[in-house]
Amino acid sequence: MSLWRKFVSWIERYPNFADIVLMLAILALVVVTAADTLAQNSERPFNTMGWILAITGALPVATRRIRPAASLGLASAATFAFWIADFPSDSAVGLSLIVLAYSAAAHITSDQVVRRVGFAFGFALVGVTVAGVLWDGDDLSAANALGIFLSVGAAWVLGDNARTHRSYVAEVEQRSQRAEAQHNAETARAIAHERTVIARELHDIVAHGLSVMVLQAAGARRVLGKDPKQASIALAAVEEAGRTSLTEMRRLLGVLRRGDGNDTEFGPQPNLHDLRQLVEQVKSAGLPVDVHVRGKVRSLPAGIELSTYRIVQESLTNAIKHAGVAKAQVVLDYEPDLFMVEIADDGRGSAAAPWAEYGGQGLIGMRERIESIGGEFSAGPRSGGGYRVRAQIPLNGSGLQ
Repeated sequence: MSLWRKFVSWIERYPNFADIVLMLAILALVVVTAADTLAQNSERPFNTMGWILAITGALPVATRRIRPAASLGLASAATFAFWIADFPSDSAVGLSLIVLAYSAAAHITSDQVVRRVGFAFGFALVGVTVAGVLWDGDDLSAANALGIFLSVGAAWVLGDNARTHRSYVAEVEQRSQRAEAQHNAETARAIAHERTVIARELHDIVAHGLSVMVLQAAGARRVLGKDPKQASIALAAVEEAGRTSLTEMRRLLGVLRRGDGNDTEFGPQPNLHDLRQLVEQVKSAGLPVDVHVRGKVRSLPAGIELSTYRIVQESLTNAIKHAGVAKAQVVLDYEPDLFMVEIADDGRGSAAAPWAEYGGQGLIGMRERIESIGGEFSAGPRSGGGYRVRAQIPLNGSGLQ
């Protein structure tokens, strides 16, 4: 860290102490210049009153952050009295006015108070300066008056700009914090809602599996003594249904959230066989969709098929509404150990960002669905333009066989 940065850091950590040091520096400069004036045997040398006014004009610098308006008022009164009394103006007595003018404009928080203080200070400065110039002495000449005006005016403008910038930065930070808090709240609500929906859907799947197990077990019990082969087939079906239901139950426990108390019954949930009807609906809405199937088509666990259907449905809906695309494509890839679904559109590259922002909660829901069944989810703009949503779901290692 450089010496200047260390100095700035020290000032930020101890601002009041730094103001005291600044006051002492100005006071020392006033004393030195006043002593030099005395040594030159000025026609109007310092007396006791001159020293009191000079020192009083510098002392308020120590409280320039704590009481900026009062400090400027006290220093102005002492300095103006010093000039009116026709003490030598070639000393550094007026230096504190420059510092305090900046401080008042920079540290007064109310715009209305800043305007009032600035008007009063400017009016008093004009009056005192004009009176000093019109008097018979040369201590406050027109050149000195112009220098005072320029110096104090520049300090006030700089201070006002600093206060405006600080207010702007604070407002931007507050807006950013509010936006982040709102985004986090919306994200939490979206996740809670989607997990509730997933829990209800998986509940239906598990209930269906248990019903199948009960029926198959009852059938096996009835034919156990008469047809052992048929009973074995029924028991194998019970085993498969139980394994699938157990897998779905494990996922259910991972995403289960308390619902809103709504006991509305759910009908049969869609699966991959219903994709054809979904694609036809999207085409009728004006978006051409091509469906490509790779690998050997086979039945997948109901949770995977339902999640895949919902992802395709959400992606195509968002493509219709927000991406401004001319065509979309759905790819279903059946690999021995992996199932992959990809939805891509050819929309304008610049349209991908609004699609993602508007559909942010939809993306959160899709990600929750895939991660809840052990898969990986990704979504983002395509290099050649448009948007791509992809999900990969392993079919082994988690009971999905």
